Amino acid sequence: MDKQEIVSKLLVNQLLVSPSILEKLDEKNIEDVIASVPKKVIVITDLKEDDVKIRQVKIHEKKKMGVNDFIQYYKNRYEKIKAVLLKKMDAISINKTRGIYNSVSVIGMAKELTPTGFFLEDETGEIEVIYNNSGLKRDDVIGVIGIVKEDRLFGKDIIFPDIPLAKKITTMDLSLLLTTEKAMAEADYIITTHKPLTQRHIQFTTNPAIIKITSGEKEFIILIYRPQNPLGEPEIREALKKRHLGPTLNMIKSDEDHFALEPLPDVIWLIQESKWTANYKGISILSFQGSAKINLNNREINL
Repeated sequence: MDKQEIVSKLLVNQLLVSPSILEKLDEKNIEDVIASVPKKVIVITDLKEDDVKIRQVKIHEKKKMGVNDFIQYYKNRYEKIKAVLLKKMDAISINKTRGIYNSVSVIGMAKELTPTGFFLEDETGEIEVIYNNSGLKRDDVIGVIGIVKEDRLFGKDIIFPDIPLAKKITTMDLSLLLTTEKAMAEADYIITTHKPLTQRHIQFTTNPAIIKITSGEKEFIILIYRPQNPLGEPEIREALKKRHLGPTLNMIKSDEDHFALEPLPDVIWLIQESKWTANYKGISILSFQGSAKINLNNREINL
C-alpha cells in the first residue's frame, strides 16, 4: 500500500494526519490507527495550502428576525439584483414614468400578481404592469420594457438578470472531495481539498454557505445550499436565470440576502437526496448527499 492509497483510506474515514505521522503509516498499522482515532471533523475557517488559500465567507445569522430585519433583507435583495440588471439595460425609476407616453425601461420587484400581469415596485413607487406573468413569482427582481398608458405599463419584454454568456470560466489545478456526514440531529457538511498527500477539512453550518478558493489572481467560488424543498434541474436553472435561490420565509436568518447569486458561484452544491449534475452557462451544478469528487481544472465530476 503506497502513501497515496493510505491517504485515500484516511480520507474515506474523514481523518487528517500530519506529514510526519503519514510517513509512519503503512498497510500493517493503518487499520489500528483508524480504529483508535475518534471520528471528529477538524474545523478550519482560514486555510493556506501552498499557493492556494481557502476560506469560508462569514455569514451572520440572527436567532430571531424582526419586521425591520425582513425589510432590510428585501431591500438588500433588490439592490443586489438591480445592480446586475443595470449592466444589461438603461432604466428610470417608476415615479418618472408618469406622463410618459412612449417606450420606457424600469427595474423593480414583482409584488402582487394579477390576472393580467403584476404590480412592480421600486424605492420610488409602484406601477401596474400588463404582461403575461407566466413563470414570474412574487419578489422576483426584474427589468420591464414597455409603453406607459393611463398610468399602466404595457410590457413588451421582461429582462431577467441571468448569467452573462461572456462569464469567465475559472479553472484551478486542484481537486475537491465534497462529502456529507450524518451527526446527532443535523448533517455536517464537509469540503475536503487535496493535492497529492495533502488533505484539509472545512466544516460549515450556515445555509447557504460560501467557500472561496484563491490562487494568485484566480478565485473559485463554491456555494453550498440545502433547499427545504427538493430542486430539480429546471428549478435551479430558473434560479440562476433570476439570480436568486428563492428560499422559503423560515430559511431567512439574516438582514443581508445571502441567497442572491451575486457574485456568481463557479459550483453550486445542492445537498439533497436526488443525485444529478448539470451545467448552466459555465456554472457546474451538483445534487447529492454522500460524496463526490470534482476536478476544478476540467470540471470533471465523479458522483
